[in-house]
Amino acid sequence: MTGNGAQRNYVRIAVASVAGIAIIALIAAVGLLFMDHREDEQVEQTRADATTAARELVVQMFAYDSDTADAKLHEALNRLTGDFKEQYKTVIETAIIPAVEGKQVNVSATVEAAGVTSAGEDDAVVLVYLNQLTTGPEFPNNPITASRLRVSLDRSDGEWLISGLEKI
Repeated sequence: MTGNGAQRNYVRIAVASVAGIAIIALIAAVGLLFMDHREDEQVEQTRADATTAARELVVQMFAYDSDTADAKLHEALNRLTGDFKEQYKTVIETAIIPAVEGKQVNVSATVEAAGVTSAGEDDAVVLVYLNQLTTGPEFPNNPITASRLRVSLDRSDGEWLISGLEKI
């Protein structure tokens, strides 16, 4: 009976060990699935936030009128970064603002569609389909200009900033 009792104890220990290992493996698997799901949610939130930012910022950059172009376009500089910020500043100061001042020009901009083409934790590239409607005495036909833009964004201190823009 002593050999039989020892054998039963061995079986109990083996079953308990296997059950313990199975429980630990199950807990680890659930933890990994939760982390993966949480990571997916964060990626989706990043994509949504970057798309919203791109839509808003592109409109800020491309909608203006002759009375407020200087102030409005310079305000957009606050949401730009890097070399692109300086490039945009040069364009608005040397081309856009001088071209519209005192000419009763109004340019409205609407984003027809936008979608993320790539996203990291703190950067994203968003493809934006933009329509601009220009009105004023020099534009009797009210032309609409359609553009496809590749917008590069970087997140800094929780705020999305445009770091590059390419017309495609």
